Amino acid sequence: MDDREISNKINKLHGIMGRHEERLMNLEGYREKQNGHLKDLNAKMDKIYNMLLGALATFTLALIIFILNFLGGGIG
Repeated sequence: MDDREISNKINKLHGIMGRHEERLMNLEGYREKQNGHLKDLNAKMDKIYNMLLGALATFTLALIIFILNFLGGGIG
């Protein structure tokens, strides 16, 4: 193997490494973008969770009032 062949192989490896670095940078950008989407989704899920808790609390309070009225013979 002469110097020219070695030089060609080294240049080829540099090209491959450059493409790998570019793909890695693209993947890192994609990951950051997905993390942002996941944070947005998490915030939306928190809002839904809080709405469901509020609805459950309202239902529970209404049920307690209904039972108390029923056991007390109603209002009036």
